[in-house]
Amino acid sequence: MRSILPPKKGNPDLLKVVPSYTKAIFDPHDNTFERLDCPLTASLSERYAYLQTPPSSSRRKYFFALDLYQIADILPQLMGSIMQAISFLGPHNCVLSIVEGRSTDGTYEILRSLAPQLEALGVPYFLQESGLSPQRANPERIVLLAELRNLALRDLYERPDSYAPDTTIVFSNDVYMCAEDILETVHQRLFQKAHMTCGMDWANSSNPELPRLYDTWIARSMTGDTFYKDMFDWDKGFFPDDPATLARWNKSLPVQVFSCWNGIVAITAEPFMDGTLRFRGVEGADREKKDEECYQGEPNHLTKDMWYLGYSRIATIPTITTAYTYWDARSTRERRGSVAQHVLLLNGTAEETITWQKEPPRQFHCIPAGRDPEWVPWDQGCAAIYGTRRPALEVS
Repeated sequence: MRSILPPKKGNPDLLKVVPSYTKAIFDPHDNTFERLDCPLTASLSERYAYLQTPPSSSRRKYFFALDLYQIADILPQLMGSIMQAISFLGPHNCVLSIVEGRSTDGTYEILRSLAPQLEALGVPYFLQESGLSPQRANPERIVLLAELRNLALRDLYERPDSYAPDTTIVFSNDVYMCAEDILETVHQRLFQKAHMTCGMDWANSSNPELPRLYDTWIARSMTGDTFYKDMFDWDKGFFPDDPATLARWNKSLPVQVFSCWNGIVAITAEPFMDGTLRFRGVEGADREKKDEECYQGEPNHLTKDMWYLGYSRIATIPTITTAYTYWDARSTRERRGSVAQHVLLLNGTAEETITWQKEPPRQFHCIPAGRDPEWVPWDQGCAAIYGTRRPALEVS
């Protein structure tokens, strides 16, 4: 499996600063840039050891995917953590696929500079450029975001036989996180026999003791509602109408949800490789029309489609911390704790295991562009695309 890179080498002026970024990405002890202090502990290495498999075949099983734009300052922490995770899982098991678009801050140049060392490690690297511009004012924003995510997964679609049947997609946003957050996301997908596991993305709030969830537009609990009673009223806490989920949440235990994304996800690659599933938006969606499929993010469409196709085991992992700024990531980890701290209390306990619910909520809360909320059928629009609903896949 060979790497694929764009021919463009980049802006000569920006190329001058690239070496310091490349060094920081591959050297976890480099402190040139702001980065979180989160080395992989011995207890975590033991917890995740089973994820390491010997190079028994040429088929890879961990597919790292990202869509990135204008985030040069985040790359040392983000890509450094991914490189640490790849090193732990085994470079022979991993593929890295990135779609970069329109950056002028050196993001493209830095990402392209990773190729020689990835090649030396034996990690296939697919770097693509895209001119798609999913700006917030663009009415086709969600369709374009879905297209970008599909671009990042293109090699899975085009060459499924190159990947193991049980391949896991690790899709990350442009966040500050640690290698432990990545590995815990993958571990929980396999340990829970889940089809998809999500982290948590955090931002500061007016209450320093209660950080707020960043992407409230995407996440829906098993009641079909947002994690907060009001999407913008986080001070009242999580899951006010779902006491069973709240009880697990308060113990930092994984919880089943209807939909999530929130910084980083691990997803079964099976329905992507067999051609069943793709990211999608709603073509030509009119946010004001009530008779059209709910205008929502492409992760919402993905998880709704997964439920419809039988891939119903979707979970949020409260111990996984990601954030979009260094200070939000650092302060949230200080308040809520790290994966390593939580694992000392939870590792392998029976309580950690999710009892999966096979049926989705009857309805979910549709909040188009953060306004005009309404409750709509959970499977709105699915029959027209997929035909008859498939039963939930049994836990094997």
